[in-house]
Amino acid sequence: MGFAKLLIFLGVVVVAAAQSISDNSTIHSDYYIDANRRHYREMVKDYDQKLHEFEAVYSGRIHTIDIQLDFLMDGLNEVEEELSTLELLSDFTQQCVKNYKHQLPGETNTTIVIRNCSDTAMSHYKHLVAAPIDTRNEMEYYLNTTFEMKLSNCNGISNSSNATNQLNYTLCVTTVISEANTFAIINHKTFEAQMAAASCSADGYVKTALDCSFTAQSQAQADIAGTKTHINSCVKGLDCAPTSGYHCQYSETIPASSVNSTNATMPNPFYGRNETYACLMLDIV
Repeated sequence: MGFAKLLIFLGVVVVAAAQSISDNSTIHSDYYIDANRRHYREMVKDYDQKLHEFEAVYSGRIHTIDIQLDFLMDGLNEVEEELSTLELLSDFTQQCVKNYKHQLPGETNTTIVIRNCSDTAMSHYKHLVAAPIDTRNEMEYYLNTTFEMKLSNCNGISNSSNATNQLNYTLCVTTVISEANTFAIINHKTFEAQMAAASCSADGYVKTALDCSFTAQSQAQADIAGTKTHINSCVKGLDCAPTSGYHCQYSETIPASSVNSTNATMPNPFYGRNETYACLMLDIV
């Protein structure tokens, strides 16, 4: 009778020990799962951070065009204010301003042309990040759906304290994690390659936008400088624009430094012209 009780006691101890081992195995597996789950979620967060930084850098580079446009418009407004003041000085200066003010670049048209440069570049942004965003979403979907579903299937194996089942559960978990790691590595390489390609394409779009803006701004600045030069020449009495109604459509710009009344010669305004015109107006600047 005493021996039978001892066997029963030992049996209880063995079952309890097996249950303890089973519980410890499950706990360790849970830690292992949680550690990998956190790692995958950090990957998605890292993707989001890189996409955010890419957008900030890209839009920031394009935004320099708007800043340059603001400076250009400020300069144009200053010139217009100067000319408005000059018009009040006398009838003569008013006429000089009237003769050439129309040559100033229009604020609205200039703004439209330059902003079209930046808007076109920004319109490419969604295309640039479309592929890496899809890759990021694939990782998140795998983590939230495929990964969790496979782990759930493993949990069905761990419902029993049977040692074989516990071993099968551990093998199931490690297999799921191994598959997830493989997916994550491939996904990460794909994302990095797509971001590198997006960065390369972005450089091209930014260069095109800056070249477009530079051309428009250079033309506007040239028009502003030309208008001021003509008005200043007019105010100084050096304007050769006809006032009697006669106008010559052909003109040759000659720097004032080349005009010397004590010299019998000067640069030939007809040099290089293949035609003989009925008239030629000298625009001395």
